[in-house]
Amino acid sequence: MKCYLNIYQKLIAFASLLSVALVPSLVSAMTNQNGVVVTDEEVKEFSKVYSPEYIYTMTQDDYDRISQYDFDNIRQVEKYVMSTYNSVTDTTTEVLISEEDYNNFVPMVSMNGEAENELNGVYDHATDTETQVKKLTLSYMTVGGNYDSVSLTLVWKYIPQYRSFDVIGVRGEGFTFRNGSQTGRQIYKIKSTGEFDYVRYAWNGTNIKKFNDGFGISMNIVNTDILQLSISLDCDVVPTKEYPMLFGSYQHVQHNITLAQSQNYTLGGAGLGGVFVYPYSISQYFDGMAGASIVFR
Repeated sequence: MKCYLNIYQKLIAFASLLSVALVPSLVSAMTNQNGVVVTDEEVKEFSKVYSPEYIYTMTQDDYDRISQYDFDNIRQVEKYVMSTYNSVTDTTTEVLISEEDYNNFVPMVSMNGEAENELNGVYDHATDTETQVKKLTLSYMTVGGNYDSVSLTLVWKYIPQYRSFDVIGVRGEGFTFRNGSQTGRQIYKIKSTGEFDYVRYAWNGTNIKKFNDGFGISMNIVNTDILQLSISLDCDVVPTKEYPMLFGSYQHVQHNITLAQSQNYTLGGAGLGGVFVYPYSISQYFDGMAGASIVFR
């Protein structure tokens, strides 16, 4: 069952995560890192779909776009995943966990009983394994007019040790994807400054690969010392049949690969996360994380 924190709890969590001093009983708005003013009520609404990192770094154009959404009429699926990668056997195991388990997850400890690194990879030298927990959220919002909007977000609870070209993408059955609306963002908090920065991926950029039934974006995970990491994409769609279906996938790579290798895919239901169909020579490099889907009935 999905439940949302009330406005006081949400803003306190938001302030704690982003180190923004907000007192809900005294203020009615906050100004984000790009100078965009967002009211308390908007923070509550936007947080139903977007990560705190996104809200704190969105531009005025982002704000103008998502302010049009009907946040009281959202179709959404959330998945909480714990994955363990063994670097000796080069295999990944994955289990679905609850939201409570995700929130309470703590890093494994090494042989000396100390956490290997609480924020920069959760690695246990004793067993040569890295354990991570991630949150994947697929959302469909009614906009009004000629199209609706889709958002897919992956939030890492801890920073992955292996960083190369991860892929994030959506696939639809019974949808037309509005060309020019596809966009993506990789948002991270820099440890040395405490500031957020991000990489934006444009609809016509070299990192995006588009098809009639969806698209994917290859994102080279930043290789700097960071504390938080959020990956997302957005696009506009038009339903073309009564009961369409929507699929979202995020695949983390466990080896160094090139941009060309990360883009050597087609889209299909038999692919990784129900989206990415790779040749085996490349698919074996990814963690194979299960995707999220929305079936409209």
